[in-house]
Amino acid sequence: MQGAAQMAACFQNLDQDKLRAMGEEGKAMQAQLKQLCAAGERDQAQEMAMGYGMKFIASEEFQKLQQCGELAQQMMPALPDYAAYADPDSEENQNRHVCDDI
Repeated sequence: MQGAAQMAACFQNLDQDKLRAMGEEGKAMQAQLKQLCAAGERDQAQEMAMGYGMKFIASEEFQKLQQCGELAQQMMPALPDYAAYADPDSEENQNRHVCDDI
């Protein structure tokens, strides 16, 4: 029960307007990426996704959201994991491309 109270307190400290705005921005980004991928602009899409991922994970609200635990992941399930592109040198990301994930 104490864990649930802590989680509730965590979420009460989040700015819901900022979270909604982040969600809308993510949807708009996904639409742009789909357009670029469909047009064969894979490199531009990859660069854009990486930049957005860096901005997204650096945001104060995302960091607060992360601290709230697993429930935070359920708040934005439809968004692609742009943060996964933040480390293009990782072995996993060497062959990963945003156009293949959307």
